[in-house]
Amino acid sequence: MEPMIPLNQDYMKKLFSFKSVFMNCSNKIWLFLDESISVEIIKDHEKFLHVKMESNLFPTAILMTVVYTKCTRLLRSVLWEDLLELQIPSDMPWVIGGDFNIISDPIEYSGEMIARLGGMHDFNEFIISAGVSCET
Repeated sequence: MEPMIPLNQDYMKKLFSFKSVFMNCSNKIWLFLDESISVEIIKDHEKFLHVKMESNLFPTAILMTVVYTKCTRLLRSVLWEDLLELQIPSDMPWVIGGDFNIISDPIEYSGEMIARLGGMHDFNEFIISAGVSCET
């Protein structure tokens, strides 16, 4: 869901049957949770929401970063820098996902190929620098 309206938390919690809902400062990312998961917001950023989640469902606490970014290479390059500044502990699981508005490999594109090789290179450099794997 790509929210283009202000978040009415009470209405959305009832509509989707969740206990809590969080949004980032730009209102582009909404995170819905049930009562079995507790959340600590670590960084509320215009382009991402970085949280620590704990639950009996997980063997350990996990970090999760949900991303929504613009389509330009320049704005994404700022995002890569900001994400690398998070300094994720090596002993803690980190899940990162969302709408990066870029692909890591041309095979992921389903239409006619648009020349965005520089953006793909930047994204892959981020993936390597952050120490994450790209799973679809």
